[in-house]
Amino acid sequence: IKINTNQIKYFLRNKDFENKNFLLKGNWDKKKLPIVQYKNYNKNYFSVYQIFKHKTHYTKTKEYEFKSKIILSGNKTTRNQTSIADLNRYFKNLLLLKKNILKKGYLSQTELKTNKFDEIGVVIGSNGEFIKLEDKFGGTHRFAIARIFKIKKIYVKVVGIHQKYINKLNTSKFKKLKKNLLFE
Repeated sequence: IKINTNQIKYFLRNKDFENKNFLLKGNWDKKKLPIVQYKNYNKNYFSVYQIFKHKTHYTKTKEYEFKSKIILSGNKTTRNQTSIADLNRYFKNLLLLKKNILKKGYLSQTELKTNKFDEIGVVIGSNGEFIKLEDKFGGTHRFAIARIFKIKKIYVKVVGIHQKYINKLNTSKFKKLKKNLLFE
């Protein structure tokens, strides 16, 4: 679905969220943190701020340092980079991503003909709030670019909704919500 970027006011750390079903129970959403703190927890998100806000060369970012150590130790990164050249290409693509978003606007993964399941992953908490998932469901770099450059609308994939929020909705509102969400 397409939402206003500023509707995402919170994020949830990976350790505080386990997605077993689309309808979620429990107090997981009480562990949400303000989105302004996200860069303190996620090196991928922070690296975008380093590059585009603080004008740090990508080879000096926390993410680059972390991933280059993985590669130099003989392992591959979570994005399957196995060489420093792969890592450099990855960051150069991030620079192209920013250019494309600023030139063409924020497009969905379907519009870009890429992985349609790789939208910015969010859940909806017990009070109906959108909560960005730390790094499990994609879109961390794109979300940071959208925030830095004040992109008004972004596409998200809702991967779960708190059962308490569903209970608060009346039937007609839920039908409308259901119609607007990406149900697979």
